[in-house]
Amino acid sequence: MKALLIIALFTTTALSLYFTAGKKAKIAGGFDVVSLCLIVAVAYQFDLISTIIWVMVSVTVVLLIAFVIMRKYRKDKKVKVIEDGGK
Repeated sequence: MKALLIIALFTTTALSLYFTAGKKAKIAGGFDVVSLCLIVAVAYQFDLISTIIWVMVSVTVVLLIAFVIMRKYRKDKKVKVIEDGGK
């Protein structure tokens, strides 16, 4: 079962890349969704769901922190430009 899931995952990913190169975005998107479902199925078969959840939570926290820092940096930069008279 695990081998079949992995083969299906590679096949759907290859088809997604093929249709992306062929400028057929809707079909490629469909294969991307199927690939994501297969990734979850493979992870479930290998008992990796808890690890994946922790990684996703960690990545989300890092992205949120980066977003807040970049937003503050851009706001400070915009205020500095306005104070300098647009120079």
